[in-house]
This record gives sequence, structure tokens and C-alpha cells, in this order.
Amino acid sequence: ASVESALLFVAGAQLRRLVAGAAPHLADGQADAETVRLLERAPLFQRLSRRELRALARHAHRQVAPPRSVVVRQGHPSARLYLILRGEAAVVQQRRDDAQPAATPGAQLLARLGPDELFGEQELLRPGPPRASLVALSELELLAIDHGAVAALIHGGAARTT
Repeated sequence: ASVESALLFVAGAQLRRLVAGAAPHLADGQADAETVRLLERAPLFQRLSRRELRALARHAHRQVAPPRSVVVRQGHPSARLYLILRGEAAVVQQRRDDAQPAATPGAQLLARLGPDELFGEQELLRPGPPRASLVALSELELLAIDHGAVAALIHGGAARTT
């Protein structure tokens, strides 16, 4: 038996090519939407509106750090806020024993961070370079946002940029 139908079948790869030709910037919008979803997972950003998150997403970029690499170095400004998407990192601080000034500096583990956790906020909120380093314990996938974009959002600048 035959059934009359008005269905059209288009293979996924062919559909993507058609859409890319008709709307070449669609992928940018999809990437921004994914970044917004990533940002809203972080507790710091959960109360932001979609409009504010979209404004912030336009300033975010992905970054990969190999294991044992230093992402933020104590005493050296990074000027970025980082959201961990995948992997694990250690927050370490170099300390000198004040009682023995000639003593060799040692590193103290302050925290371990994983997915959906932020770092770099201390440098954003108080003047001065980072007081600790962030070292990748495994390969890290990060979302990095310049402090200037976050500060503009905090001070109401994001609403004017959208």
C-alpha cells in the first residue's frame, strides 16, 4: 500500500551546508548560546539576566591548558576571570618562612578546583596582582573573560553595549 506524504528528508550534513550558505553567522549565534549556558552554571553568574549573560559571552573565549602548566602566576597580573569547564587545578601559594629569610620558598596548596568553579575573581575585586598561582593538575578547558568586560557588567556597562 502506498501512503501519500509531504515529508522531505534531508541528510544532516547536507542541511548544515544549506544553513551555512543561507545564514553564515548562525554558528556564531550557536557558539554564543553555548557560552551563555556555560556561564549560567557558575554560581557567580546565576542571577544575571539572559541579556547580561549574552553581553558577557561575547567577551569570553575558550582556552586549553596542558597538565602541570601555570595558568595564573602569583605576583603577575592575569587580568582575566576563568571558569573551569573541564579538568582539575590547584591553587598554590609560594611562601617564605619569615623567621628564616634565607630559607627556600615552599609552595602551599590552598585549594583544588574543578568544573564550574571560577578563579581570578580576587584580582578583579581587589587591586594588586594575584596572591596565588593556578596550576593545571590535568588538561584544563577554560572559559576566559577579560576583567574589563566583567567590571563593565558589574558597573552597568553591559546594558549599554547590547
